[in-house]
Amino acid sequence: MANEFVIKNGLISNGDSQVNGDFSVKGSVSSTKGSILGGYIRNLDAVTVSTTSADTSNVSVLKVNGTGVAESFNLADGISGQRLTIYGVGTFGRTTVNAVTGAGWSSFELSAVGNSLDLIYDTSVGWVILGNRGGTIS
Repeated sequence: MANEFVIKNGLISNGDSQVNGDFSVKGSVSSTKGSILGGYIRNLDAVTVSTTSADTSNVSVLKVNGTGVAESFNLADGISGQRLTIYGVGTFGRTTVNAVTGAGWSSFELSAVGNSLDLIYDTSVGWVILGNRGGTIS
C-alpha cells in the first residue's frame, strides 16, 4: 500500500504524534499525559447480555440477546467520555435496560431485533442518549 507505515516492535515518541485517517489497535493503549483519540476507546468486541446485569467497564458494544420472555438489566455508570451502543439480536420478548444514572431518562425498552441505543457517559449527568432506533425511552 502507498504511504503505509508498519511498526512491529513498538513505538516511542518524545514529541507530538498525529495520525490522519483510520487508527486501529489490537491490544492496549496507555498514556501518561493524556490522549485524545476522538472519544473514549474500549474493547470493540461485542459482549452479549442475557442476564440481569451488564458489565460495561470494558466494552463499546452490548449485544442484547433476548430469550423470548420479558427481562431486564441494569446499566451501570460508565467512564467519562465512554461511548456505548446497545442493540438487540436473537429471539425477543421485551428487554428493558435500566440506567443507574441516565441524563433525563431512566429506562430503554428493546422489543425487536435491531432496536438500538447509542450513548455517551458524562460523570456530571450520567448516560446521555445520542441516538435511538426503534426502542422506547422513558
